[in-house]
Amino acid sequence: MNAFDLKYELSPTDAKELANVPSTLQLFPDVCEFEEGGDVEGYADSNNDYVDDWTLQRIGTLQYRLELLETRQYFGRSGLNSVAAHMIYGLANDVFGFNGWSTTILDCVFADFNEEPEKFSAKCTVKLRITLRSGATMEHYGTGEAVNLPHKYMCYSKCKKQAVTAATRNAILGLKELFYRYEKRELEEEAEEEAGEEAEEETEQEEASLKNVSIG
Repeated sequence: MNAFDLKYELSPTDAKELANVPSTLQLFPDVCEFEEGGDVEGYADSNNDYVDDWTLQRIGTLQYRLELLETRQYFGRSGLNSVAAHMIYGLANDVFGFNGWSTTILDCVFADFNEEPEKFSAKCTVKLRITLRSGATMEHYGTGEAVNLPHKYMCYSKCKKQAVTAATRNAILGLKELFYRYEKRELEEEAEEEAGEEAEEETEQEEASLKNVSIG
């Protein structure tokens, strides 16, 4: 299957050049293979909120270590924006394990293509899903851009690689949302349980009052 799900028709020449672009991008060994999601029709655009104890512990550890990076003076006020992507990948490997998470490209769209004599430019947007060993998922977008490259396939490859890197980084940083959603859901369930107990107590009190009235 071709690595690029383009939203416009390619000429035979363009298709031949595009065929030279690798369909799978591996940024580091033994961790994640970026595979085209293929037919994602019917896929719900939402993240899997299932969170078990392992996931909670790992996400908490990841967030703690990210905050340590963010507070280091080396990165100044820019926070995590100044942290290299490979450092964030390294944290994910340490926290989840090399085989504890994987990524899948759900969509890849090219736009703003510009072709001049021996100069090719384009932008790419990638939608990517991270799946943890527990089954929890997080989806995010990333964008990339290539400017004035000598070959069209090099242009496509560079901007896609940048987009995949950005989407992976954003998805890793977005895993904390699973933790926040879990806490919110727990608080809502506790509130509902307390409300139910209060309603039950009020009902019992009313029944007791009616019983006393009937006896009197």
